Parts: sequence; structure tokens; C-alpha cells
Amino acid sequence: MSNPLLSSVAATPPVARRHPSLVEQVTDGIGGQIRSGSLMPGAMLPSVQALSDMWGVSRTVTREALARLSAEGLVTSRQGLGVFVCDALPSETFSIASGPELDDLKRILELRLGVEIEAAGFAALRRSDTDIAVLREALEAMVRLDRAGDIDAGIEADINFHRAICAATGNGHFADLFVFLSQFFRKNISLSRRNSAGRAGGSTDAAREHRAIFDAILVRDASAARKAARIHVLNTGARLGIDIEAVATDAVAADRIS
Repeated sequence: MSNPLLSSVAATPPVARRHPSLVEQVTDGIGGQIRSGSLMPGAMLPSVQALSDMWGVSRTVTREALARLSAEGLVTSRQGLGVFVCDALPSETFSIASGPELDDLKRILELRLGVEIEAAGFAALRRSDTDIAVLREALEAMVRLDRAGDIDAGIEADINFHRAICAATGNGHFADLFVFLSQFFRKNISLSRRNSAGRAGGSTDAAREHRAIFDAILVRDASAARKAARIHVLNTGARLGIDIEAVATDAVAADRIS
């Protein structure tokens, strides 16, 4: 006998958006069914493996999609039982509206400055040995994949590195916020890495910046970690042809004139 819940989750594919990632597809698909009432409050979702099979994605993709849905207040995990649709759904969730592509890139870079600088500082103060092991693994993967010319896998390793920094803060809100923001950060990182791959020394520069962040967190130097994170985001902007500090200065000048 077919499971009606499984059929419901699988029946409506996600609406295609601007080059959506696999995580976005699963998140949008399940989230859309929850908001539309196809999946009712209190309903238990299929297992991670079942959802992965339905959507044709890895368990890692499914877990990240569920983490995003949890951050949006749509699902909740119950220890030893599974993942359930929240009994009380939020009337409105935080979202980032899209605008002209260049403007989007600038705004996300500015947001990255605010989040990543402080996350690096807190991570330096609070990181555990386990956090360092995860960060080192992501860093080594980035270097290895860059040398191999595997840009797509390198992007994921880059994302994993920044996710691990947020986890190392010991503040779950940083980790949850990163889950939501990673869909936007990924575009910044992807474009920057692809631009770097097209010029001599580009990937080496990015690797050096990540190493500086790691080294500061390793020795628990919060000031150096914040400085290294700031340099990294500013240089990411430069690799995209965007001078973030100049953009901010221009905005202040425009406000004064008006």
C-alpha cells in the first residue's frame, strides 16, 4: 500500500527559480507543501533516507534542506522520533528579496561582513578541538580541490569551512542563520572562485585568506580572526569587481547630499 504522505511530498516538484541548487529545490518543494497545507501541522515527514530517494539527492542535501526549514520555523525535530511539521507555523519568515544582480552581490557582501567577522571572533574564543578538526578538514579539502581544478566541489568545501566557523561560535543562532544565508553566500563564493580560477594566483589568494582565518581561530586570537575574516570578504568583493568600502562611502556621501 502506498504511503499518502510520501506521495504528497513527492507529488509536487519545486518551482524552478534562477539556477536553484539542490538544497533550494528540496527546501522550496517541502516548504511550499507545508505552507499550502498539503503537509498539515503536526504531520511527521518521511525519514532523511526516504526524502533523499524521493528527490534524488544525497542525505547531506536533505539534511541541509531540513535545517533550513527548521530555521524558518516550518519543521521541528523530536529526539528519537523524527522531523515533524510545526504545530504553529510562522505567519511570516525573514526573506531576502532579489533585485538587480550587481546590487544583490553588494548587499550580500555587506551582510557577510557583519556575520562572518563576528562569527570568526567568537569562534576563536570558544572553539573546541572538534571544531578545529572540522575546520582543518574543510580547509585541506579546499586546497586539494583547487589544485585538482574541481571548482564545484571546492565551492562546497568553502561553504563547509564558513559553516564550521559559525558552529564553532557555540551559539546555535549563528549556525541557524548561516543555514538560511548560505543559499545567498554560495553565489558570492561561486562567482568569486570562478573569477579566481581565470586569473593567475587567484585560488592561491583565497586559500591564503582562509588559512589566516583558521590560524587565528586555532590560537584563540579573536582580534586576528576578525581582521582575517574582514580581509577575506573584502577580497571576495574585489574578485567580483566590487569595492565594498567604496560602495559604503558613496552611500554615506549620497545621504549627506540629500
